[in-house]
Amino acid sequence: MTGDAGTEISSVAATAALLDAALDQMALVIAGTRPDQLALATPCTDWDVRALLRHMVGGPHLFAAMAQGQKVDPTAPQPDRLGDRDPAAALGDARGALETALRQHPERAARLRPIVAVESAIHSWDLAQATGQVVRLDPVIAERALALVRERLTPAARAGNTAFGPEVPVGAGAPAYDRLAGFLGREP
Repeated sequence: MTGDAGTEISSVAATAALLDAALDQMALVIAGTRPDQLALATPCTDWDVRALLRHMVGGPHLFAAMAQGQKVDPTAPQPDRLGDRDPAAALGDARGALETALRQHPERAARLRPIVAVESAIHSWDLAQATGQVVRLDPVIAERALALVRERLTPAARAGNTAFGPEVPVGAGAPAYDRLAGFLGREP
């Protein structure tokens, strides 16, 4: 095996491990969210906790469709896959669909895993901020997600992107999740 191929395999394995950790963390924060917190504001200014949960449960289904090669408009309204269900159970179903699609389509999985990992990490932070669960967040996940997103979210990619605001300056010594949030345009 050449060094480049070994590095690529290692990178794919590391990204897959990061995605698993980020999804585990997301499940933990969702499970810690109480029904009386659903109307709380979140760092995603257009969403309360319920809307954020709906997005967190719908996202894996959206990425599963992308992995399967379906044309998906991520800016279009998505079906409410949460409904009246328990959010933790709904996420479990969504995660199962995502993991199945990623296993079945490894070439697309390699491109999607970094995106899903970053999405899972930042939305875990959003929910943890809104519901007072920041202590549940693993800074190693944030560090690795930040490294991935810095590689991919170039100024050109950020231009015209409605998912992320302009970078919010955050000190280099700030906690990892604050730096990730600031890079993605959130006020830590």
